[in-house]
Amino acid sequence: MPLEKKERALLMKLFYQNNSNLSTALREYHHLNGLRKQPMSRRALKKMITKFEETGELGVLQGKGRKRLSNETAEEVPLAAVERAPGSQYSSKSARAVSRDLSLTKSTVRNVLRSIQDPHCASAET
Repeated sequence: MPLEKKERALLMKLFYQNNSNLSTALREYHHLNGLRKQPMSRRALKKMITKFEETGELGVLQGKGRKRLSNETAEEVPLAAVERAPGSQYSSKSARAVSRDLSLTKSTVRNVLRSIQDPHCASAET
């Protein structure tokens, strides 16, 4: 379970109060909060401190997670699917062929096409 920002700040404070001693800082944090086991390993605390000294931030940095679908991609996929329709004997919505043409993943193409068919589909918006 990740530590909250207040808990991280307390760990950092204890670390610097104890002359940069990882073990002592963890032990004091353990006793202050009445925990049965350590909140994190010494190695994890060392990594957190190094990251803090480099960036000056305690929390997780922004930029992680799923990327949003660009408007350009959302417009290109249906156009490519329609252009492909006359030459295809199967379907105008061949995700594999469109993904090859646009250099996108099949899942991205499928999600865009699904959002066109069913505009209320929540998973297609991401």
